[in-house]
Amino acid sequence: IFLLFLSLFIGVFAVYLFEFIVALIKSEFGGVIYMAQTLRFRNHFIVCGGGRIGERIASMLKEKGEKTLIVEGNETRALELKKLGFRVLKESALEEKTYKMANAKMARGLFAALGQDVDNFIVVLNAKEANKNLKVITRCNLIRNIKKFKELGADEVVLPEIVGADRMVYLAEKGKKK
Repeated sequence: IFLLFLSLFIGVFAVYLFEFIVALIKSEFGGVIYMAQTLRFRNHFIVCGGGRIGERIASMLKEKGEKTLIVEGNETRALELKKLGFRVLKESALEEKTYKMANAKMARGLFAALGQDVDNFIVVLNAKEANKNLKVITRCNLIRNIKKFKELGADEVVLPEIVGADRMVYLAEKGKKK
């Protein structure tokens, strides 16, 4: 009975160990392969966040013929973006290693398009640490955070709701003048 229990324990342990090793190799080795591919990227734009705003930024850059890399941590969304023809790095934009994998040292610019200001704070810090000369444009949700983004190194800060409202009022006024 003891030998049966011991062999069962060793078998279960071996399966979990094997799964762990495969997952580790896949994540590390896969990351190394992707890093080698993106290291050839030069003079490109990095878009952190593949939501509605990030996808639109990447689409506009793609239309202009610019090399663009979207950093998206959500696996389902990353696959959707790949199917749409975007180059996607499925990593968290909040991790320092991501900026090495995206070759931020050789990038022209970076867009921080995550949904939360606190996440975009981290993106701005990581991006500027990876390349102090990188032009960083960030999304911001709260007016009171504009100054903080500038202090962290953001070159430009955009509030989508304000830009949208300004555009709507402009169009309304433009229509009245005719």
